[in-house]
Parts: sequence; structure tokens; C-alpha cells
Amino acid sequence: MKFRSVFIFILFLFLVACQQDKKILSDPRNDNEQLSNPAVIQLWTEAEAAKKAQQYVVAERKIQQAIRILPNKAILWSRLAELAMIQKQPTKAEDFAARSNAYSGNNRRLLKRNWLIIKHTRAQRNDQVGASQAALKLRKLNFK
Repeated sequence: MKFRSVFIFILFLFLVACQQDKKILSDPRNDNEQLSNPAVIQLWTEAEAAKKAQQYVVAERKIQQAIRILPNKAILWSRLAELAMIQKQPTKAEDFAARSNAYSGNNRRLLKRNWLIIKHTRAQRNDQVGASQAALKLRKLNFK
């Protein structure tokens, strides 16, 4: 009976953690780094609409256009990583997330988002060692 209670509690904690991961992965808008360029804001808005309509290729093109304007904006690279992950392109997604990390500075929420993307894409590729390394990186950065 005690084992069952412990098991249910651990399962509950796992499900809560997974929901938080999904929220961070799906909603980077709080981290859009004050995109001030009107053209980039318009492209971001169009990409969001395309993503909501599940037109991921269109959304990806819009974000790539925005990156040509502002190539050092971490949030753009992170969104591109997310779109690649959704399209089952884990290698591209990991590369884009790593590039986003390079531009993220100390934006902890964005770094967490990118490491979660890296962890999930490594798991998509059945790279359990790599996924474990990404999870360890999250723990080392106190992201859990």
C-alpha cells in the first residue's frame, strides 16, 4: 500500500514537470527580447498565425526572413528550433537551439527552453545518452 502511494506521488510530480516543459516549449513570447524592428514583429506575428494553423513550413520561412534582418536574436533561433522539432527534424532543431543558446546571454528562461528542445530532439533521435546529458545540463543550471 505504501509503495502504491509513493508511486502515485512520483507519477504526479513527473506529470507536473512535463506540463511545465510543454508550456515553456510552446510559449516563448515572454522571451521575445523586445523585438523592436517593425518588419521582424510583422514576420513574428505571421509565423505565429501560420504555426497555429499548423502551416509549419510557412512559419519556418517567416522566422528565417526575420533572422535575415536580426541574425543575433536568440528568440528567433529558438522558435526555428521548435518548428524543426515539430517537423521531426531533430538535427536541425538541436543546431538551431544551440545557436539560440549562443545568443541568449543570461536569459535563463530561454536557455531552459533551448535545453529542453535539445533534450527532446535527442530523444526523438533515440540518443538516450545525449538526452541524459541535456537533462544533466538542465540540472547543473538549476533548471531541473
